[in-house]
Amino acid sequence: MPGAVRTADRGLCCELCGEPLGYRAMDRLTGLPGRWEWDHQAGHALQGHAHRPGVVLLVDLDRFQAINDAHGHLAGDTVLTSVALALRNTVRDGDVLGRFGGHDGDEFLVFLPATRLEQGLSVARDIRTRIRTIVVTVRSAIGHTVVIEELTGSIGVGLHHPGLGTGLRELVSEASLALQTAKRSGRDRISLPPVA
Repeated sequence: MPGAVRTADRGLCCELCGEPLGYRAMDRLTGLPGRWEWDHQAGHALQGHAHRPGVVLLVDLDRFQAINDAHGHLAGDTVLTSVALALRNTVRDGDVLGRFGGHDGDEFLVFLPATRLEQGLSVARDIRTRIRTIVVTVRSAIGHTVVIEELTGSIGVGLHHPGLGTGLRELVSEASLALQTAKRSGRDRISLPPVA
């Protein structure tokens, strides 16, 4: 489980993300845990299932900034809340969801404890399918009704192997590297971490 460190200027902070403890524990827009709270919950779940495999998914909406640029941030906010709902409807009880990247982030973290790679890939495929089916009707920044659809997401996978002592920070880093591969390979895909 992540610990805390004391800093001179910000007090007690999470050792993984550096945010002050209790700071933005829940993301008010999506209702999902913010990064620090996700680290806390996922770290606790990882510790409780350290002897079993696990999967971290880092989900990134493709070309999300274009939605904000074309239709305004309120349209983007509506898309993010729709994606958060799709994630909630995909995962099991005991899985840990969170919003990654702070208040303006379009990335989401999912920790699947006690999950083998094949099961994790099945969840990742379900997430991609649900993102593709999202249709959002909103008012644009200039007052027109706009339908936003044909969304896609890229997903990076991090793998917890029992007995290797891999921490949450390494799993998120692994998923982030895999996500970069998915983005460079054309987006709208799932990528595994590089083989060491």
